[in-house]
Amino acid sequence: MSLNLKLHLKKPLVFLKVATTGMDAFGKKGETPADRIIEISIIRIETDRTVKSGTRLVNPGMPIPAEASKINGITNEMVASVPQFKDIAAGLYTFIGDADFAGFSLTSFDLKFLVEEFNNAGIEFTIQGRKIIDTSSMFHAMEKRDFRTAALKFANQELTDAAISSETANNISINVLNGMIENYSEDTRFQNPSPDTLHENFNRNKTSLDVRGNIIINADGRPVFNFGKYKNRLIGEIFIADQNYYDWCINVSDLPGDTKLLFKRITEKAKAAQSQQA
Repeated sequence: MSLNLKLHLKKPLVFLKVATTGMDAFGKKGETPADRIIEISIIRIETDRTVKSGTRLVNPGMPIPAEASKINGITNEMVASVPQFKDIAAGLYTFIGDADFAGFSLTSFDLKFLVEEFNNAGIEFTIQGRKIIDTSSMFHAMEKRDFRTAALKFANQELTDAAISSETANNISINVLNGMIENYSEDTRFQNPSPDTLHENFNRNKTSLDVRGNIIINADGRPVFNFGKYKNRLIGEIFIADQNYYDWCINVSDLPGDTKLLFKRITEKAKAAQSQQA
C-alpha cells in the first residue's frame, strides 16, 4: 500500500491516535492515578510513500470509566484478555523508530500518553529531535474549530455524535492534513510543505523538549526550566549547584517520565562539560 501524502518527507512520518481511560496522562502521586491507553493506532508513512499501519486494543490495568467508554466505544470486556502496554512497548518502539509525528490534538493529548506509557514501561522515549505536526494547531490557526468540522471541511466526511474509533480518526487525520495543504496552498505557511515547515509554522510548543513543556530551549539554544522557582534558569547549572532539587525532581516529584529522563541527560552532559573545563 502506498499513499500520496502531500508532504516532502526526509524521514518516516507516524500518524498517531490513542483512546484512553481519561484525560490525565500523568496523575498526581499519592492522590489520583494516571489514565492509561486502551487503544493505539499508528500509520507509518515511509519516505517512498509506502505505508505500514496497525491498530490494537491495550489492557490499561485499571477499570475503564463509563464516561470514557461512551466516548471511544471501548469497554472493560473488550480489553480484559489483551496485552498491557508494557507487553507491546518494545515492538511499538521499533515500529515507530526515529519517525516524526502527526495527528489531531497530538501535543495536548496523544503524545503525552504515548511518551508516558513508554517511560513507565522502562523504555526511554522523548520527542526530542522529532518534528511534530499537530493538525489541530494548524486548523485552529486557520479556522478555529474542532475535529468533526475539520473532517467535514477537508475530508468531506460528516461525523455523527457517535463514538469514533481510533483507527477511523487516524485515517481521517491523513485526509484532513491533505485537505488543509490543498485548501491553504496560497498561504505562505503551507507552501512546499514538509514536517520541518509545518512544525516550524504551527507547533505551539516547538521550543519544548518534553511533551508537557517543562523543559524549553532559551534564545541561546540551551535547556531551561519552564516551571517552579528556577523558571528560565539553566537546568544543568541548577542541578549541579542544587543536588537536593535534582533529587526531588527525579525521585520524589510526580513529573512525567520523559521530563525526568531529559533532566538526567542534561545533568550528565553539564557535569561532563564541567569536568573538561576543570
